Amino acid sequence: MNRRIVFEPETITIATDTKEGKEVEVLYIQEVDVVNENMVFLCQNSSKRKITIAIPQGQEPIEVIDYYYRSLKTNEKVQKRFLVDQIE
Repeated sequence: MNRRIVFEPETITIATDTKEGKEVEVLYIQEVDVVNENMVFLCQNSSKRKITIAIPQGQEPIEVIDYYYRSLKTNEKVQKRFLVDQIE
């Protein structure tokens, strides 16, 4: 799977190539914080859904990015982990 994650001052854009084409999600950064030495971005997508992006501590260079959201069906916290192949 080919995925590109771009961090900008006010947004985080996640573009993923799928079998159906390209899927693009723009996350609007609401707040940036450090929690337990992790860099945390509190965001909303265009549907006002809350998304948290965390860069776990101790990475040099960054190797993983964690993506958290609440399931619309169960309200449980869901985590996706993206592996970082390249940083530009």
